[in-house]
Amino acid sequence: MKQLLNHLTRLLTGKGDAEKQAALPPAAALPIRALVADDHFVFRNIVFNAMKACGISHVDVAKDGKEVREAMDLALANQQTYDLFVLDWHMPFFEGPELVDTIRQTPHFAKSAIVMISAESGLQEVTSAMKKGVTNFITKPLAQAEVEKKLRAVLAWMEQQK
Repeated sequence: MKQLLNHLTRLLTGKGDAEKQAALPPAAALPIRALVADDHFVFRNIVFNAMKACGISHVDVAKDGKEVREAMDLALANQQTYDLFVLDWHMPFFEGPELVDTIRQTPHFAKSAIVMISAESGLQEVTSAMKKGVTNFITKPLAQAEVEKKLRAVLAWMEQQK
C-alpha cells in the first residue's frame, strides 16, 4: 500500500521522475505503437501533438470506446499490438475504466502502458485507476507541456520494463 501511495504522489505531483526522464533515449528510437482515445477533438489533438513531440511516430486515434475496441480487434487480426494506450475516463460506448479491464484481460495487450486522462482527479478515482493497472494519470484540463512530461515518464517506465 505504501508503494501505491508513493507512486500516486509522484503521479500527482510530477516529482521524482526527472532522473529517469533524462536517461530516456529519444522515443523515435523506440518502436512504439500508440492509441489515443478521447471524445473531445481538442484533447485528442493535444495528446496526439504531445506524442509526436515525444518522438512517437505511430499514433492511432479513436473518438470513443467503440473505436478503441475496433482498433484493438484490428491490431489482433494483423498480429500487431499497442505499446501505449492513452484513454479518456468518460467516453461514449465504453468508458476508460472498462477499456482498462479489457486491455489487461487481453494477453496480447496486457503489458501495454496505459495513461488515463480525466477531470476525475480525486484520490479515490486515481487509486481506482491505478489498481486496475493504469501506468499514469493526467488530469484535465490538458496542457501539452504537462502531457509531454507524463508521456516521457511513461516512456521511461516502458524502457525499464524491457
